[in-house]
Amino acid sequence: MKTAHSLGMSPEAIEKLVQQEICLQKDKAEREERYAERDQRKLELEQEQLVVGQRRHESDHAEAEKVRIEAEKARVEAAEVRAHELRLAELHSAAGSNHNPGNTTMFHDLKLPTFNDNHDDSDSFLLRFERIAGLHQWKKSDYPIYLGSLLRGQALKVYVSLPNDVVTNYEKVKEALLRAYSVDADSFRCKFRESKCGDNESFTQLVVRMGQYL
Repeated sequence: MKTAHSLGMSPEAIEKLVQQEICLQKDKAEREERYAERDQRKLELEQEQLVVGQRRHESDHAEAEKVRIEAEKARVEAAEVRAHELRLAELHSAAGSNHNPGNTTMFHDLKLPTFNDNHDDSDSFLLRFERIAGLHQWKKSDYPIYLGSLLRGQALKVYVSLPNDVVTNYEKVKEALLRAYSVDADSFRCKFRESKCGDNESFTQLVVRMGQYL
């Protein structure tokens, strides 16, 4: 202002000069603010890209791990099936001339359901198996062979791990399976006490089922 006065500028010229200076400072401040916002946004985008890249890497790693686990699971299941087949072959060989070929045909024609860890009770499954075997007059010595072909999952692992002198004895196989699923006398007594008629089950059927727990 003093410089403007010393130059003999009029008040109007001085006011105009002041306004111009204000505009210049305002433009400069706005420009610097835009630059700062741009730099901040650029930094945010770079950080987002890093996060996305990390997530993509983790996702790829997780997918690769999933594939590896599935492949390992398939390998283990294939090994279990192979071990199962070998064990059945050993049992058939051990049965020799005492084995009744008619039983095999009858068994295959029945197409019995396999044991499922997720929804089958081991004791109920074995009781059903014994009833079917009895109705068709299968030889008791053949029970382990037929039962083995119906097992899957943990039950199959238990079965193939049994020594030959055990796996050829149905009662010992049954005992091992029930023990693996924590089924003992106490659990049978508990089931007996808690038994009640199910859907579409008659009182007579309930009595028969309760008798199986004794």
